[in-house]
Amino acid sequence: YPGVLAVLRAGETVFEFEDLFGGPAWIHAARHHGVAIYALVAPHLYAREGGLYTGPDGANYSDNAFRFAALAWAGAQIGLGALDGFAPDVVHAHDWQAALAPAYMHYADHPRPATIVSIHNIAFQGQFPKELLEPLRLPPRAFDIDGVEYYGAIGFLKAGLQLADRITTVSPSYAREIETPEFGMGLEGLLRA
Repeated sequence: YPGVLAVLRAGETVFEFEDLFGGPAWIHAARHHGVAIYALVAPHLYAREGGLYTGPDGANYSDNAFRFAALAWAGAQIGLGALDGFAPDVVHAHDWQAALAPAYMHYADHPRPATIVSIHNIAFQGQFPKELLEPLRLPPRAFDIDGVEYYGAIGFLKAGLQLADRITTVSPSYAREIETPEFGMGLEGLLRA
């Protein structure tokens, strides 16, 4: 998306985080064909060799929990009114990578917009050790079956599904499939509920 990147580079910083999981970060805003675009700029988390999830060696980045929690935290802050003059009606998170946004908003105990989590691939759930609860800025009360706890760990996707107002999927047939033990990857009970 070189055209969108050029537009963002010409945009402006609209919000600053002094410390977003280990370093400063910014929300950068621009308009492209009349559409507002916001980008999270956090070089300490994203400016590195390799791919989206893995380094050049093919191994997962050791800080993936924080890299994707940062995305969710930024989205939650926007949903909670961090940007002057912008109040979204809905915060829509996609897959585990952004699924903590509804959780962050839920535990903020602050008026918030509606939340939706869309499932594209339930096999990837973003599970991390429970010891990261506090470093991920989640309150102790979040580590509960009705919160982010998932088989003794922190489940990003599970948290989003549990705490979002609505859940969507890529198709009606996929929605039916993931409610079964064969395809639900351990989340079928929650999805059926």
